[in-house]
Amino acid sequence: ELAPLDHVRTHVFVRLKGFESKDFYRNAWEPAENRLRQIATLGIKSETAFIYDYLISRGEEAEQGKLKSAKGGSHFASMMNRRAKSASEFEAIIKDELIPNMLVWPVVVRANDEVVFAGETKRFSSRSLDLMTNIRDLTQGPANPLVLLYAVAFLQGKLTDSKQLESRLFAIENYLVRQIMGNRPLSPMRSQLMSVMSKISGNLEEEILVNALVEADWVTDSEIIDIAAKRDYSEIKSGAVCAIMRGIERKISGPGAQFFRFGSGEGEFSKEHIFPRKPERWKADLKTWGSSLD
Repeated sequence: ELAPLDHVRTHVFVRLKGFESKDFYRNAWEPAENRLRQIATLGIKSETAFIYDYLISRGEEAEQGKLKSAKGGSHFASMMNRRAKSASEFEAIIKDELIPNMLVWPVVVRANDEVVFAGETKRFSSRSLDLMTNIRDLTQGPANPLVLLYAVAFLQGKLTDSKQLESRLFAIENYLVRQIMGNRPLSPMRSQLMSVMSKISGNLEEEILVNALVEADWVTDSEIIDIAAKRDYSEIKSGAVCAIMRGIERKISGPGAQFFRFGSGEGEFSKEHIFPRKPERWKADLKTWGSSLD
């Protein structure tokens, strides 16, 4: 059965007749597509997940209603028919938008750390990569379109330095941690972030992003403090726990804090490396430190 990316490829190369399409396919499209297909994702093919994230990052949920990943190919065709009124506009969108998104998405889902674009290797700062990893561990996917928007803008020089990318990623991470610590259900997270994308509408200004996140239920410090005193956080997934712990570690230790990776592989950590299975050990330490057991 054809996946959405197969339909997208067909739609693109049927229309790119005078675009030196053979060279473009061989030099630009095929390498980007092959990299996408090599990524392992849970429950959905990587190329299908990419098309879905790309469409959401373009604000398509606002235009199309509820998007479904399986229908990404038809949504793409509809979007292109709406946005590209001429052959030159169509070519520009494919070259200057779709291909860069295909190249950057593996970084967003943390399968790569750098991108080869226009013959040059584009590297993301270690802080940007750490933030992307945290965002990925916190939600496992719903925030991909937001991260993709800003990471592609950095690739293309629309965000002119790493600090601009980092500050936007930090705002996204901040929002997600507040949702988790504020006991918000994760089931509407995807729709909330779709709404954020439609409000941003491609605008890269940080203020626009922050305002959209605030409108999408920004959990305040006082709310978290009130909820944390009563809530059992044990059901939070281990990856999200480690992402939150990394944030605490950075706050305490500063930029030189160790960025420990969650997982079961060599050099990776589980949450038990941070919080022992038996809380009695913590009670003794807290007493030693002069802290209240409450």
